[in-house]
Amino acid sequence: MKTRPVRIETFKTNDFSLNLKTENSLPQPNKNIWTGRVIGGSTAVKGQFPYLVSFRSGIMQSHFCGGFIITEHWIGTAGHCASGKWTWNTYAIVGATVKANEGIKHSISKFVIHPDYDKTSLINDISLVRTVKKIKFIPTVQPIKLSSHPVPDGSNAIALGWGYTTYPGQASQSLQYIRVKTISRDNCRKRMTLPNSAKLFESSLCAESASGSGGACMGDSGGPLVANNLIIGIVSWGIPCSKGFPDVYTRVASHKAWIDSVINWKE
Repeated sequence: MKTRPVRIETFKTNDFSLNLKTENSLPQPNKNIWTGRVIGGSTAVKGQFPYLVSFRSGIMQSHFCGGFIITEHWIGTAGHCASGKWTWNTYAIVGATVKANEGIKHSISKFVIHPDYDKTSLINDISLVRTVKKIKFIPTVQPIKLSSHPVPDGSNAIALGWGYTTYPGQASQSLQYIRVKTISRDNCRKRMTLPNSAKLFESSLCAESASGSGGACMGDSGGPLVANNLIIGIVSWGIPCSKGFPDVYTRVASHKAWIDSVINWKE
């Protein structure tokens, strides 16, 4: 499969590198889908998932998306997490399991959204984020490898996020994780409404709670789906919340060539 050439447009000013995008505002939320938090999960302990990232922005530096460390400079997340964001007021927090007063703060130099990302269908919902300074690896801050091949249906995995433990409810202050199983795209499509089933692509990956209850929910997309210590998916979208519908992830193996091309790009 051919990979489109990487086109990264930036405007450098002082210590910042602002991504030039045609979208200058965040997409409007769709009340019929969530963009990822964990319900029915367990609370993580410090260092349990050292690759996890919390993205913060705005005056209050509020958490808005998750991500995962790939290299000393690069972090993976969902495409809609980077859409409409600016480097000057967005930061990546590494090494944290609670939101308040924990972790190491990194400034962002650029966002690279997949060139074929579409905010309506959420196809190719993946982006890469480069930090200004190298991420220093310590026991609580580590990279994780990416899956190069699709996992079999029925694979055990773990989904992660800071978020609602009930819906409606409030976001959790502590990192949550839940055990899930992947399911086939055909099975996933059959359990969706017709409009939502049209948003399942070859690069989509579906999963549901292994226990039959719980899953992802509102507002914390971009977090990883992990199996065998590899990132296999990125939290993309779903139907609110823990109501028996599968959750939808971006399949990392489908985008491995593009990821490598961005990370290895020589500016």
